[in-house]
Amino acid sequence: MGIFSYKKNVWLSIIIILAILTTTLYILGSFEIKKEKEEASLNNLISYNAPQIPERNITNEIFTGVLNEVAAANIIEQNTDSSGLLVPSHSSIENITSQALADFNPAIYKPEIKNVTLKISKNNSYTSIVKYIKNFATIIQNSIDIIKTPTKYSTVEDVILNQRDVYQKSLLDFYNLEVPSSMLDFHKTEISLLTGKLLVIDRIKDYEDDPVEAFLAMEADSYLDTEFTKLKADFNKYIENNNIQI
Repeated sequence: MGIFSYKKNVWLSIIIILAILTTTLYILGSFEIKKEKEEASLNNLISYNAPQIPERNITNEIFTGVLNEVAAANIIEQNTDSSGLLVPSHSSIENITSQALADFNPAIYKPEIKNVTLKISKNNSYTSIVKYIKNFATIIQNSIDIIKTPTKYSTVEDVILNQRDVYQKSLLDFYNLEVPSSMLDFHKTEISLLTGKLLVIDRIKDYEDDPVEAFLAMEADSYLDTEFTKLKADFNKYIENNNIQI
C-alpha cells in the first residue's frame, strides 16, 4: 500500500468518524429539543388546569403568630418560665396552629381538568373503547417500568426527582391519548390525580421553604392514593359491567 493510499484511508476514516459524531449529536440535539418542547407543552397544560392553591407560607404564619403571642405575653406579664421569659400558653400555640391549618383541604390537590385541554373523540364504538383501555393500561405499565429502585447510594432528592419524571411522562401520555367521550370521566380523573401527585412532589421537594406545607402535602398524597384506589375499582367495574374483553 502506497503512502497516498494510506493517507486516503486515514482521511476516509476521519470523515466517517466525523459523520457519525455529527449524526449522533444531531439526534441527541433533536431529542433534547423534542423533550424541551414536550415539557413546555405539558407545563402549559398543567398551569391551565392547576388548582387555585393560595400563595402562602404556613410555617411563617405559625412562627409569626407565636412571636406575636410571645410579645403579648411579655407585655401582660403572664406565664413566666424558669428563665424569666414570658411565654404564651400551650393552648394559645395550639390555637395559632389550628387557625393556620383550618383551611387545608387535600381535595384541592385534585383539580378540575378542562375538556379543551384533552383529545376527545365522539367514536364510542366497542373497538374504540377497547383500544383506549389498552392504551390506558400501557401508560400505567410504562410508568411502573421507569421507576428506579432506590439503592444505598440514592439520595432523597434522587428518589423524588425520579418520581417526578414518572408523573410527568404519564401526564404527557394521557394528555396525548385520544379518549372516547364515554370514557371521559375516567380520563379526567386520572389526569387530575396525576397532576395532584406532581404538585405534592414539588411541595415536598421544596420543603425547606415551607416545612408545614410539605407535611400537609404528604397528607394530601394519602388522599390521592385513596382516590386512585377508587378510580381503579370504578374502572374495573366498568369493564366488567360492559363485558369488555381485553
